[in-house]
Amino acid sequence: MRFYFRDATMQTELAEIVKNIFKRPLLRYTFIISTAISVFLPAYGHFMIYPEFQNQLKDYAKDTAMRVATHLKSSIYSHGTTLTAQSITPKVIGDVTSLTKDLKIEKIKIFAKSGLVLFSTAPQDIGQKNKHSYFFEHIAKGKTFSKIVDEQDMTMEGRKVTSKVVETYIPLMAEGEFKGAVEVYYDITESGHKLAAIIQELYTTITIASFLFFSLLLVILFKASRNTLVKEAAEEALIEARSHLEKTVDQRTTALKQTNRSLVHEIEERICTEDSLQKSYDTQRITNRLLQESLRETPLEDILDICLDLVLSLSWLSFESMGCIFLVEENSDTLVMKTQRGFPDELAALCSNVAFGRCLCGRAAETQQPVFSSNIDRRHDILLPGTPDHGHYCVPLTANKKTLGVINIYVKPGHNKDDMELAFLEAVANTLSGILIRRRGEQQQREIEQRLSHSHKMEAIGTLASGIAHDFNNILSGIMGHAQLTSMNLDKAEKANQHIDQIHKGAKRATELIQQILTFSRQTAHDKKPVRLSPIVKETLKFIRSSFPANIKIVEQITSKSKVKADPTQMHQVLMNLCTNAFHAMRQTGGTLCVNLSEIRYNQDVGSPVIPETRGDLFMLLEVSDTGHGIPKDIQNKIFEPYFTTKKPGDGTGLGLAVVLGIVEDHSGWINVKSDPERGTNIQVYLPVFGDNVETEETEEQIDVQGGTECIMVVDDESSILDFYSGLLGAYGYRVVTFSDGLSALKAFNKNPGAYDILITDMTMPEMTGDILAREILKLKKRFPIILSTGIHDRISKADALKAGIAEYLPKPLEGKKLLSTIRNLLDH
Repeated sequence: MRFYFRDATMQTELAEIVKNIFKRPLLRYTFIISTAISVFLPAYGHFMIYPEFQNQLKDYAKDTAMRVATHLKSSIYSHGTTLTAQSITPKVIGDVTSLTKDLKIEKIKIFAKSGLVLFSTAPQDIGQKNKHSYFFEHIAKGKTFSKIVDEQDMTMEGRKVTSKVVETYIPLMAEGEFKGAVEVYYDITESGHKLAAIIQELYTTITIASFLFFSLLLVILFKASRNTLVKEAAEEALIEARSHLEKTVDQRTTALKQTNRSLVHEIEERICTEDSLQKSYDTQRITNRLLQESLRETPLEDILDICLDLVLSLSWLSFESMGCIFLVEENSDTLVMKTQRGFPDELAALCSNVAFGRCLCGRAAETQQPVFSSNIDRRHDILLPGTPDHGHYCVPLTANKKTLGVINIYVKPGHNKDDMELAFLEAVANTLSGILIRRRGEQQQREIEQRLSHSHKMEAIGTLASGIAHDFNNILSGIMGHAQLTSMNLDKAEKANQHIDQIHKGAKRATELIQQILTFSRQTAHDKKPVRLSPIVKETLKFIRSSFPANIKIVEQITSKSKVKADPTQMHQVLMNLCTNAFHAMRQTGGTLCVNLSEIRYNQDVGSPVIPETRGDLFMLLEVSDTGHGIPKDIQNKIFEPYFTTKKPGDGTGLGLAVVLGIVEDHSGWINVKSDPERGTNIQVYLPVFGDNVETEETEEQIDVQGGTECIMVVDDESSILDFYSGLLGAYGYRVVTFSDGLSALKAFNKNPGAYDILITDMTMPEMTGDILAREILKLKKRFPIILSTGIHDRISKADALKAGIAEYLPKPLEGKKLLSTIRNLLDH
C-alpha cells in the first residue's frame, strides 16, 4: 500500500480511489444501489407516475359521466321506466345542452335497450344502432365501460376524434333490468396538456434530483474511498511504527525487567534490613526498659509484668495474647508462676507450681534449653479438658549453669519455629536473668550488712553488759526488798500498798529496759517512715544511763520535735554506736557525754559532701560530743572505713562508725567530725527534716476499763501467767478457762466451739505455737476474736499476725488495763 501526500498526481490518485470504491464491498454496494436509484427515479416517473395520472384523469372523466348519466336518468324516467324516443323530452334535451356546455362535454348519446341511438348532441347519430359486442357483453349487463381516446384516434363506435377525449358508457338500470345507456365523450385535451406539463416538470425535477444525488454520492464515495486509503496508509504507518515501538518496548522492557528484578532484590534486602533493624530496636528497647526499671528499684513483680506486656505487644511477633513468667524459688526444683496474661483461673491454679521436667516449661527449666511446640503434643503434661490447640515458646532464664525461671509464650496452632522470635525471647530472658542475679546479689549484700549490723549491735550490748547487769540488779534488788517489806506489813494495808506500788514501778522500769535492748538488737527490714527523733533520743539515753559507769556524766539538750523520714531502729543504732564510741574514749578517765538535737538550715559554714544540691533545706542536727582522748589528725580520714579501729583486740571490730555512715547516707544525710586530742571529739549528723514540722504534744492514752460475763480461753505454758490471767479477768466478771498447751486447747475448742467467746494465747509454746493454734481455730470458726501475746518479737511481727486473721497483737509483759480494754473492744465489735 502506497502513501498519499499532496504532491501525488491527480490521475493516479483518482484511479486508486475508483479502484478502492469497487474493491471495498460497502463502497461498491453503495455505488451500485445509488446508481440504480438515480436511474430508477426518472424511469419510475415516466412509466409509473404518468400512467397513474392518466388513470386519475380517466377516473375523473368517468366520474363526471356517471354524474351526467345519473342526472339524465331522473329526467328520462320521469314518464316511465321504459326508455323510448318519447322519453327524450325537451327537458332532457335542455339538460343535455346545459351539461355539455357547463362540463365541457364533447358529445352525449342516449341509447335504447337495443342499442338504437335515441338522442345525440350530433343529430346525424340519431337512429343509428350500436352493434358492437362490448355494448351487449358489458354495458347491457350493467357494467360501465370507459376508454381514453387520443387525438386522431378512433372511438369505440369507429369515429375519429380531433381532440383527446374519454369515451364512457353508463348503463341505465331500472328495477334491476337494463333499460338503455348513456355515452359521454369528455374532452380532456386541455387537462391532458396541463397534466403533461406537470409530468414533464416532475420528471425534470426527478431527473435533476437523481443527478444531484448521484453526483453527491460520487463525491461522498470519492472522499470515503480517499479517506479509507489515507486511513489505511496511516494505519499501515501506525502498524509499522507500532511494530517498531513494540520492538523498542520489548528491548526496553527486557532492560526494565532486569532493572526491576535488581530493584525488587534491593527492596527485599532493604525490607529485611528494616525488619532486622526494627526487631533489633524492639529487642534493645525492651531490654533497656527492663534495665531502667531495675535501676529505678522497681519491684521485681512489676518488672516481670512490664516485661510480659512488652513482649506480647509487639506486632511483628506472631504470638497469642497469652503467656506467663515463672521463677525458681531458692534451693528448689520448682517453677513458681509470678505473672500471667490471658490464663483462665483454673489453668492459672494448675500452673502456679510446676516441677522441673514436667510439661514444656519444666523441661525447659531442667534442660536449660528452649523448648518449642507448634501444637499440643504428649509433652503437655498439664492440660485442661477441652483446651483449644496451641503451641509454645518456653525459654529458660539461666545464669552460672543454674535455672532462674522460664518465659512461656503461647503461639497459634501450626506455627513454625522462627529463629528471630527465639533469638528475641532469649535476649529478653538473658536480660531478666541479669536483673535476677543483680537483685539476688543485692539481697544477699543487704542480708550480710544486716548480719554485720546486728553483730555490731551485739558488740555494743556486750560492751555495755556490765552496766545493763548493774541496772537490772538494782531493779531486782528494789523489787525483792519491797516484796519482803510487803509481807512484813500485810496487816498494814496502807504500807503494803506503798510497797506494792514500788514493786510495780520496778517491774515497769525492767520492762522498759528490756524493750530498749530488744529495739536496739532487733533484726527487721528497714522501713522508712516519718518519725520524731526526740523520743528515740530520750529512750536511747535512758538505756545508756543505766549502762554507763557513774564517772561518765550524760548531758542532753533536745530543742526540736520535728520529723525525719527514717527507720526508727536504725536511728537507735546510730545514736547507740556514737555513744558507745564516746564511752570507749572516756572509759579510763571518765568525762562528759553531750547529746544535742536541734534544727539548722544549710549555709556556707555547714558543708555537705554527700548532697550539695540540698542547699537551702532545713536539717535535723544530732550532735554527740565527748571529753575523751580525741582522734589523731592523721587517722581522722580513716575512721569511717570498715574494720578500722584503734581499740585493743576484743574491744571492737571497727564496724561501728562505718555502719553509722552507711545508715546516714542511706537517709540522704551526712556527717561532720571535729576532734582534738586534748579536748575530745564532736560528731555532727545531719538529716533532712520531713513534713510541715508542726510540733504536737504527746498525751498519755486514757484507757477505759470495763468487765463482762463472757467465757475466755487462755493458753500459756507458764502457770504463773495463767494464774495472773485467771485472777485479773475473774475479778472483772469474766469466766476463764486455762490451758497449758495448744493441743489440749484445740481439742476442747473442737468439741464445743460455741462455749468460748475469745482466745488469748502465747506465741512460743511446746508442741503447737500460738500462730498455728490461731490458724486451726479460725478454720473451725471464722472471725473468732484472738489475742496473740508474745515476749519474743522476732518470731512473728504484728503485721504478719494481723494478716493471718489474728484480731490483736500484744507484747509481753501485759498491762492489765490494756488487756482488759482490748478484750472488751473485741467482744463489743
